[in-house]
Amino acid sequence: MLVKPETVIGWHKRAYKFYWRRKSQGGRPKISHETIALIKRIHKENPTLSPEKIHERLVALNIADVPAPNTIAKYIRYKRKPPTDKQMQSWKSLLRNHAKGIWSMDIATVSTLTFKTLHILLIISHSQL
Repeated sequence: MLVKPETVIGWHKRAYKFYWRRKSQGGRPKISHETIALIKRIHKENPTLSPEKIHERLVALNIADVPAPNTIAKYIRYKRKPPTDKQMQSWKSLLRNHAKGIWSMDIATVSTLTFKTLHILLIISHSQL
């Protein structure tokens, strides 16, 4: 039986999805509508509060299902001051000015045929730009 490489890759992708769907059942706990309303009310009353400070207030109020600050940030419109013209610097000029001291890092994952996960760490120096 001859099979195209695309077919084998498709089979692996489907099997991998099935494998992780079974492995990761459960997920994050749901946040109640009352807690979301309380987050929005606290933010409306104090729009300068960061998601971290709102999290601290919810903990102080002994709320049962306190979400993490990054989850709280999804439910509020957190405004930052726009930078002035003096503060603006393009990415190109930033890289040119600081290239000797800048390193970039990224982490990627790759699945093997046996569904093992390989982690790849990539580090790049920008000093040659």
